[in-house]
Amino acid sequence: MALLNDNDLMLKAIFAKYSEKGIMKKGQFILMISKLSQRIKELEKLEIERIEAVFYLVAGDSVLDFGEFERWWLSGSKFLYFTDHEKGSKLQKAYKLYRKYATEDKINLEGFLRLIDDLKLRGTPDDFDYLDVDDDGMLSFREFCDWLRWF
Repeated sequence: MALLNDNDLMLKAIFAKYSEKGIMKKGQFILMISKLSQRIKELEKLEIERIEAVFYLVAGDSVLDFGEFERWWLSGSKFLYFTDHEKGSKLQKAYKLYRKYATEDKINLEGFLRLIDDLKLRGTPDDFDYLDVDDDGMLSFREFCDWLRWF
């Protein structure tokens, strides 16, 4: 059995503090980032909408498990969408567009068809099925961002 190092323990402690029963919800993620922003100058004055967008990009759906949190935290770019104005602005624009067509935090086929019609794009239900990587019949924000390829 491998012993946990200090970084592993810190990461598990942070996740445990802001999660419940092994999952972190959007509100808990917002609280965590808000607390971090009190200590990390680059995170000051973040808009809640940007924090939400990062949450859905990382989580893929409405909850963040430890594995997703760990991959995000250990990535060299965990705060990129908070600190890089251009990338953060594009993410926020994508999130606003996504929310316009989403119901219950995801885009269904009907919403997708309205979206592509409003954007004057061509698309079919087969395109939706191709984008729906996890085959749940809905597009998560992460799947939507993969389709947009804005950042």
